[in-house]
Amino acid sequence: LPSSEQRFIAHPADEPFFGWTSLVYNIGVPYAIYFVWAILYYLLNFIVKQKKIREQEYLTLFVYFSGVTWSKKIMDRAGPNAAPMVFMAYHLVYFTVSHILALFCFYFSWVHNTFTFLWISIMIWNGSRYYVKFFEYTKKLSSHQKQHIEIIKESYSSEKQREYHASTKSNSPTDSSEELDSKLKSE
Repeated sequence: LPSSEQRFIAHPADEPFFGWTSLVYNIGVPYAIYFVWAILYYLLNFIVKQKKIREQEYLTLFVYFSGVTWSKKIMDRAGPNAAPMVFMAYHLVYFTVSHILALFCFYFSWVHNTFTFLWISIMIWNGSRYYVKFFEYTKKLSSHQKQHIEIIKESYSSEKQREYHASTKSNSPTDSSEELDSKLKSE
């Protein structure tokens, strides 16, 4: 692309994974941006808007992180004043792991292809399991509906038989249910 249309840092095609330029582009720039964001995030969520976030009970990532069992134990040990720093440290580790995986996917096509295959396999597996459960559920629902319809028909039929006996005043025990059904059908 022409330089006027490029929106990202251009990497040379033959740029090595390890080198000073790749170190600046791949580690220096992203971490500089991340730390600016992290400082602003910390100031906004834990100093400036902390009271409003608590009063309004906003569901933030920090609130979610505080509710997860293993992280709650760590944050409780650190105390309420250090809990935001524990959260930010966890976020830094998460960013670092994600960023390193992204770099490996960028520089090594086999890593990229492996992850792509893995994600597609997971999507297919999840989708197929969803549809198996969905069709199993609809089949059960359909059979339950048929059972309910049969119960309603049976109760309606027995009600009609009672009405027939009451109207003809023939409560004769000799009438079988088949005879009553044939009489009802003939009406």
